[in-house]
Amino acid sequence: MGGMRARGLVVVVDKCTGKLRLSQAMRAITGFFVFGLSVAVLKLPVYADDDSWIADSNGCKVWNPKPVPNESVSWSGACKDGYAEGPGVVLWEHDGVRGFRLEATFVRGKANGEGSSLTGSGALFDGHFVDGEPSGKGALTWMNGDRYAGEWTHGKRTGVGVLTRANGNRYEGDFVDGKRSGKGVFTFGFGSRYEGEWVDDKREGRGTQVYDNGNRYEGEWKDDRPTQPELMVVRQTYSIKETLFGANIGHGIVKNIAVPVDKTYAELTEEEKQRVKSVYEPMAEGDEPPYPLHGLRTIVEASAKLQSALRVSGALTLAVTVSAAGEPIAVAVLKSPDEEMTKRMAAVLMLEKYKPAVCKGIPCQMQYPFRMNFTR
Repeated sequence: MGGMRARGLVVVVDKCTGKLRLSQAMRAITGFFVFGLSVAVLKLPVYADDDSWIADSNGCKVWNPKPVPNESVSWSGACKDGYAEGPGVVLWEHDGVRGFRLEATFVRGKANGEGSSLTGSGALFDGHFVDGEPSGKGALTWMNGDRYAGEWTHGKRTGVGVLTRANGNRYEGDFVDGKRSGKGVFTFGFGSRYEGEWVDDKREGRGTQVYDNGNRYEGEWKDDRPTQPELMVVRQTYSIKETLFGANIGHGIVKNIAVPVDKTYAELTEEEKQRVKSVYEPMAEGDEPPYPLHGLRTIVEASAKLQSALRVSGALTLAVTVSAAGEPIAVAVLKSPDEEMTKRMAAVLMLEKYKPAVCKGIPCQMQYPFRMNFTR
């Protein structure tokens, strides 16, 4: 039989049969320890062949996260049978630059029990380790102030925990493989609150969101969006009268614009973009109005459902103020055929996500007009 090495794992070829045979290393478990805000991971291999271990200058081995050239390690504790044993500190260096630091109690070269680690980017973990991986209770704090405290399994946030962001957002609930999945409560920094089901970091399933202005949606969610925005309960009282637009929108020229409902603003042709811009005061070159992030379909379908239920006649003209972050702030009523229709459509516009306006090359706040003629 002959063998060949690939990334620390041994693949054995049986010369008699010509078939591959898995070595002990191929059956080892590999874990992940999330240290970044995206998908940056530190692989932590388990017992395998000698390529999965690294020895310090005294020949004492510790479990090597991932072998790379010009890498070295130092161990401050005792050595037993050639492996780090007992309390101590492991320091990794690459090309002479210090990186990962792990302080814990080691059993045969692996961290077990309470310990702490610090990455080269400044992410600090304090908690429980099992066979070199965070497992059990632990807290990870990033350099920017974000923090997770809760349960870990095989180096990933799995179980119940609390994730707080430096911007004030907070999630408390279930995690699976580092993502919000299961049931949880998310509180936005600006005051809105969602309680319900999650799948792969998105609101999906049954859930209730209460907005900072008192509006409330309770129902089904899909891909982080409500599936029935017309069910939004509006707590805000809207005056049913015509008012003037802000300075950005020409008075008296708001009208229905014929553009494809399935296209985002970026997907519109130049002619279609000019139709959208035509309801505004003349814009400078490069400036853009706000626009529904995923196109008009959600708004149009919601209005059709409401008309089927309410059966009103007349023109409805609304203007939603969209912040520089693309968040709807308020809805102004210019013309209304029916109070209930107005409240429901205002709710639909407040639930929508928007591409923000662009003024002199930077996102800015601006109103987005909506008009629909309803007939029986």
